Amino acid sequence: MTAPLSRTPTLVRAGGILVLSNKCAETVYDGEATRVAHIFPSLNSETNGAEGSFKLVEDDGKTNEHAEKGVFTELELSFQVGLGERGRQDVVVDVKELNNTYSLPYDIIWFILPPGDDRKLKTAAGSTKKTAEKKAEDGRAMLGLYLT
Repeated sequence: MTAPLSRTPTLVRAGGILVLSNKCAETVYDGEATRVAHIFPSLNSETNGAEGSFKLVEDDGKTNEHAEKGVFTELELSFQVGLGERGRQDVVVDVKELNNTYSLPYDIIWFILPPGDDRKLKTAAGSTKKTAEKKAEDGRAMLGLYLT
């Protein structure tokens, strides 16, 4: 693997989810809060990595209220590879709120596939979750799921 000294490569196994925030000027409290779930589904829906999940725990990052008073929010992010239209693979994504005692500074989780993966991101059939779509800086499709 080659990587320039100006960047640190990140290796993620098939089935992994890496949640990142926006760039900060100085601290995580600068500017707009966003969360982007970079998902890494296997290219083969019959092997390990065709599905994945990750529990994201958020608190204020300043106090001990998460431990002392139970003030935190826990989200379960998940994906599963499935067959879509015309026999093509789709990647179904979801977000579930497991605990919601901390008010999040954002109301949407964005999902994105790795560069070169052109499968469609979608929600499960019958889902009533509000969604949004946009393009990443490099042109990749992103699907956002609003939190309730």
